[in-house]
Amino acid sequence: MGLVEGSIAVKAVINSKYRIVNKIYINKEKKGSDVAFIVNQAQKKKIKVEKVDQEIINQIANGKTHGGLVADVSERKTQSIVALLKKINHLSYCWKVWKIVLIWVIFLELYMLLVVMVLS
Repeated sequence: MGLVEGSIAVKAVINSKYRIVNKIYINKEKKGSDVAFIVNQAQKKKIKVEKVDQEIINQIANGKTHGGLVADVSERKTQSIVALLKKINHLSYCWKVWKIVLIWVIFLELYMLLVVMVLS
């Protein structure tokens, strides 16, 4: 069992495509917008949420910075080198296209400036 502790980390792992959230443990006394958001997102993604006593959270958690929120998660999935290279290649192509567009915009701006100077 992997653990993620604290509201920021739990919110991030809920939206992660690299980990599966098995269950979220929330201190039953904890309330607020963070808890509401986490419970809402968990329901949408069909993640089990269990409201428990603070003592249980303390037993599950590795540290004391959990703030009453702990998620049981899978190990992080890693990407293959091939998948990463494909992403880099795609980004490289996009950057080349944007450089061409940027050059054209600068060229058009200079051309318009020259036209204005000639007509003035």
